[in-house]
Amino acid sequence: NRNIKYIDGEDPDEQRAARTINWPALDFEIILSFRRLHSLKIWNAPLNGRYNFLFNFPLLNKLSIGGSSIAPNVNYLKWDLGTLSGVPLLEVFSCTDEFGGCLTGNINSLRVLKDTLEEVYMHDCHEIQGNFMDLADFPRLKELHLDETAVTGDVREIGEQDFLALETLVLPDGVYGGKGYEFQNISDAADVAKAVYSIKKQRPSLLLEDWYGRLSSHSPDWYDDWFERAPLHICLVEAGSRLGYRWESENGHSCEVIWLDPEPERESDYNEYIEQLDHIEKRVYFRGFFEPPTEEEYNMLYCFVRRS
Repeated sequence: NRNIKYIDGEDPDEQRAARTINWPALDFEIILSFRRLHSLKIWNAPLNGRYNFLFNFPLLNKLSIGGSSIAPNVNYLKWDLGTLSGVPLLEVFSCTDEFGGCLTGNINSLRVLKDTLEEVYMHDCHEIQGNFMDLADFPRLKELHLDETAVTGDVREIGEQDFLALETLVLPDGVYGGKGYEFQNISDAADVAKAVYSIKKQRPSLLLEDWYGRLSSHSPDWYDDWFERAPLHICLVEAGSRLGYRWESENGHSCEVIWLDPEPERESDYNEYIEQLDHIEKRVYFRGFFEPPTEEEYNMLYCFVRRS
């Protein structure tokens, strides 16, 4: 039965409450009986309002909250990061807020969990603010995903003693050097790439999942990409221990690599480097271009390719 709900919480959405007033309502406060609960997943739950008792489990280690945007009647839960103070042993925290506005707060509120948190995953949580560096001294933090949040900061502030346990890092585009960070001019790309490069050189095993930067559509260098091949994004490139970056399109048509490291010496992994380099070279579409062609050059190149 799709017309079913849980009892409304505090401060419910009034229109939603009025629309569902005659629906069967389930009381789930029985969950409070499970005082030794270690894992809690709230997914596609027809909740409306605030339920602070959901965040009062002293032994909870893992908390996952979210839902699918195609599921009806599930986007009315309201809660704030500050309520996580009620789960002092939390190690893994995950929240996906596709509906927007479900979760609010500042990531500074996570500091009450400094000594326990190992994984933080917040995706599409557009109301989450703060500076990601507020978590830099978390000794056990291994994964930090803040994609599509309003978190800010600057990756150039990451020092050698910050994020010591970190294995995976995904920062939003509001962070200088974050995933999808927008820069205003083609000439800005080198500084952005070098900022991310310095992190990778500092800790080679760190995974910067699907990292890219992009030229702003408000840039004087930007132009309409009717053919969807204009290389207006930058991404990191790795061949063995050698790092660099290149411009490429959303579907992978790339310029030449701008290497930031010298070619490695002929040592044990040199053959592996050559194999990876060959694979990289085969993906170069804009031969001879180390940065995006101008709009005129791009149109001429594409017309030439179509005629040939």
